[in-house]
Amino acid sequence: MSTDLADRFFSPFRVRLHGTLTPQSLLIARERIDALRPRLGAGDVIDLVINSPGGYFPEAIGFYEEMVTEGVPFMATVYGRANSAAILLLCLADRRRAISTATFRFHRPHAYPTERVGLEDAELEAHRVTLRRQEEIFAGLVAKTTGEKPREILYLMSKRRTLHADRARRIGLVTEIIPSPLERGRK
Repeated sequence: MSTDLADRFFSPFRVRLHGTLTPQSLLIARERIDALRPRLGAGDVIDLVINSPGGYFPEAIGFYEEMVTEGVPFMATVYGRANSAAILLLCLADRRRAISTATFRFHRPHAYPTERVGLEDAELEAHRVTLRRQEEIFAGLVAKTTGEKPREILYLMSKRRTLHADRARRIGLVTEIIPSPLERGRK
């Protein structure tokens, strides 16, 4: 992304959330946010610049809850994709923007215990309950932001739905659509 484009469309206080949201990448984002906060003036916000296939649900939920508790002022800009757990981090912001070509994919957590063979039925059931609880928390937090019912968000997750920016705006996930550089023409 050119510096000119970045300067025109993003806050000077930005944190990039690119690639899979792992515990390490969220820790790096947290450190960047902590470094930016003292520099914020009245009315300034931190722009979460998102292009992510999603990632670890429990860590994303924890990150979300920490940021809400601390009252960090955010806006968010999706310029590629915001899938799964990245959708939750988009919901941290009051102002949620997307490039017109952005996509948003809902799906269930993939945290299956594949590294362990021969799990007992009770262990598998406990893991299933944990995953279901993560889905419900995710759906509730996204519903709170969008105004949709949690069951509608759970439906999108169960059907692995991908939304384009215009549909994401219609359900309240995005508040503003920015024309893509191709639509504006290259200058």
